[in-house]
Amino acid sequence: MIRDLQEADTPVSSCVAEVAVIGGGIAGLMLATRLEKHGISVAVVESGPRNGGCDDDPLNEVEYTGQTYRAADEGRVRGIGGTSVKWGGAMLPFLPCDMEAHTAGWTGEWPVKYAEVEEYYGAIERQFRLPSGTYQTESTCADAAGDFILRSAKWPSFKRRNIARLLKRDLETSSLQIWVNATATRFELDASGRVSKVHATAPSGNKLEVAASRVVIASGAIESTRLLLLLDSHQSNRIFKRDGQLGHYLHDHLSTAAAQIVPVDLKKLNTTFGLKFSRGGMRDLRIEPSPTLRRRNGLPAAFAHVSAASDGRCAFAALRDIYRNLQRSARPEPASVATAARDAPWLLRAAWWRFGRGRLLYPRAARFDLTLVIEQHGRIRYAVDEAL
Repeated sequence: MIRDLQEADTPVSSCVAEVAVIGGGIAGLMLATRLEKHGISVAVVESGPRNGGCDDDPLNEVEYTGQTYRAADEGRVRGIGGTSVKWGGAMLPFLPCDMEAHTAGWTGEWPVKYAEVEEYYGAIERQFRLPSGTYQTESTCADAAGDFILRSAKWPSFKRRNIARLLKRDLETSSLQIWVNATATRFELDASGRVSKVHATAPSGNKLEVAASRVVIASGAIESTRLLLLLDSHQSNRIFKRDGQLGHYLHDHLSTAAAQIVPVDLKKLNTTFGLKFSRGGMRDLRIEPSPTLRRRNGLPAAFAHVSAASDGRCAFAALRDIYRNLQRSARPEPASVATAARDAPWLLRAAWWRFGRGRLLYPRAARFDLTLVIEQHGRIRYAVDEAL
């Protein structure tokens, strides 16, 4: 059952569950539905609306003291489905070295082992209707002893990227208690020091109190950090004082163009690096430093891929916008349809590449970059707004 705190009949609502999950995105909804199927009562608290896609919420505003990080503004979406409503994502499993002592020598290790995570890969592939099988390519060194390895990420189809759409039946027919327009604002601890209650507020001022034996914060890297800082500030900053880590570091994957590619053979570039259609989804090629190279040079996790930037008025960009509307369960914009129709010759070639070669055709007059995506160990200090 999905309930809107903004429209609640009473100014103060309450509910009880075994587990409270803060965040209705991919992590939160997948966890909540799995727990519910195991007979565990769950309440989900989501700050955005029922129909996801709210990416201009005032809570997303960021004050920068250093260089601007665009993903802090553009990459965050509130509402049921979270960022999957806008972006979705690709599946590329961790390497075993990612969950061991850090290859760059950074402090801190994962509290779970690689094998504990690996056993869930198949279930996630089935959830998103992804093909099973290896992520390695034929060119990958079998023992990963070389400097680089090649892996192929698996992308769900656009209609399966939105987790709210994918789990629609479960969300509507299960016993889950889902509260939207409910921003977590305060936490209560029991005598043992465990969080036992979550308080949330709607834009209208309506209040919600959720009592639970366990509380899970699954709101994304930035929002989860903000909530933990809020919890810590309400407890005189004593919860995380021992390690002094919270709020100081942002672990994210930063993306930048490392080099411009001037193709000698555009067809070969498209055949090698263009998105490959694969059983209802897509796959793309990624170049990664091998575990051996990372340990030898003290490198963090990273990968490079070829990206194509195009004029926003071309058919390629129009098709992308049309499919993103499909992802949000919205109608295509008439302007996007008109732009795509005006470039019929490219559309015909793209259709031939799609069904004849199984590849996405690069846009006309594209700029090609070798884009580097790298794990960040930045010294970024978070602050929490006490006014919340």
